[in-house]
Parts: sequence; C-alpha cells; structure tokens
Amino acid sequence: MIILEKKSLILIVFLGLLQSCAENSTNTTSTDPNQKSGTTDLSQAIFGGTVYYTGYDGVTDFSIYVNTSRGITIHDPTVATAQQVNITVDDSTVATQVAEIEAVYTANGETMSTRRKNHIEGHLRNPEIWKIIPLKSGVTTISAEREGRPESIWSTAETRTVVVSDYTASQLEIGRQRYETPLGNTACTQCHNESFGEAAGAPPHLLGRVLLINDSDVAQWITTGQVKTRQASVAHRWTFQSDEEKFATVAYLRSKQTPDEQAFAKLLFEERLTETKAEFEAQQ
Repeated sequence: MIILEKKSLILIVFLGLLQSCAENSTNTTSTDPNQKSGTTDLSQAIFGGTVYYTGYDGVTDFSIYVNTSRGITIHDPTVATAQQVNITVDDSTVATQVAEIEAVYTANGETMSTRRKNHIEGHLRNPEIWKIIPLKSGVTTISAEREGRPESIWSTAETRTVVVSDYTASQLEIGRQRYETPLGNTACTQCHNESFGEAAGAPPHLLGRVLLINDSDVAQWITTGQVKTRQASVAHRWTFQSDEEKFATVAYLRSKQTPDEQAFAKLLFEERLTETKAEFEAQQ
C-alpha cells in the first residue's frame, strides 16, 4: 500500500534535527467526525521541514522508533518523551544476516570487503534505537546531540518536528477491519505483511511507511496512488465504504509504526538486504 522511496526510510531511521518553523502551525478545533469531539485536529496542519506524524488515543502505543547513537531531546515533554532502547541481536542471527547480504555480492560477481562486512555486522549486532513515546496530542520539536558534547551536531535550521494527532479506539478498530478484510476482493494484508519476503512483496508498514506524510496525504495515497509528484510504481487504489472508514484506516496505519524492538531490528536488516539487491539491479 504505502511504498516510500528508499531515501525516505533513511530519513526515518537516521534522526537529525530539522526546521520546525511552521508555514501554518495554528491549531484548529476539529470538525472531522473521525476525530474526538472538541479536540485539536493536527493531522492536516502544514509545517515546515521534516515532520514525523503519529497519534494518541490513550490506549494504543503510537511510539516512533529512530535509529541513532545521538542523545534525543524532546522540547515539550508534555507531548512526548524519548527513551533509549538497548537491543542486542545474538551472534548466530547476525552471522546468518551478514551471510545473506554477502551472498548478494557473490551472486553479482563481487566480493564484500572486510571493512564493509565489519561495518554491517556492527550495525546489525547492536542497533542503537530511540523510542519517541507520545503522551498526548500536540506538537513538539526534537533535537539530537553527541554524547558528552554540549553543542548540537546539526544546526538550528534542521530542527525536526513531531506531530501527535488525536484518534479513538473505535477508529482503530474500524481501520483494522478494513486493513484485514477484503473489499472488492482486496485486503491490505494481501500485499503488506509483517516481512519483506511475504505475499506480494510490498514493504511492511511496521517500518513507518506513513511517518513522513500527514493524514490527508496518506488518505490520498491509499485511494489514488499519488501524492504531489510521487506516484506508486504499481496500481495502488483502495476503495472505502465511507470517509470515516478511510480515515480510520489512516489512523490504524499510524498504530502499525510500533513493532517490538526485536522485530524492528529484524526489519532494519531486511531493509538493508533489499537495498543491497536494488543497488546491484540499478547497476545492470
């Protein structure tokens, strides 16, 4: 369903600071029937720079994972908090993963250098991940600094923004049903599963494929296969019984951005493997 370009994923997993100045950051009271009555609808607001979109319903874990060794600072701790996640992948799994990547090199008549192998092995064994946990709907900027150094490693002009929209548990249930149930003989799960190698091979939503676009753009993408200048590489049009169901599915996609840490580490490996194959294909 949502197929973002490789560069978009790199932006997701390597966190820096981006510009937070808003083109139109004024919050308005929601008139969308899919939002909680009387709450602020942030899903369509326009912000400058790179923005991470997620949600909050008081029950569901809408946390965002980012892969960085830097220290993360949340500038409005009432909106979200940041927590470093320590993941250790066992040696046997890492050896198998490295062998799979090395096999791609061999299949293309090349040898992976020892330096490259050690670099990949290090990242696979101990991915450095931060978990940004929404606490309520709202907007906050985030920054990252090198450990032990007071200066920011990015300029102020690169501040990133986190936007947390209000959803409801009933919305997520409606969205889950559409995601899993065929309508016109098509369910999202027929192409998008929990792993890159399953079904039709569409990327799993567990890696945050909708993280960088707002609710309106996500809804447009899943119904037309196009947002601004980006066009899906395959036919990509879902149908919905109502706008309520469509935006409920958007909310459900947000909730799928939070796999457990080990699953996230596995998906990072699968993404690296997929990118390695794509790099060789591009050379042919």
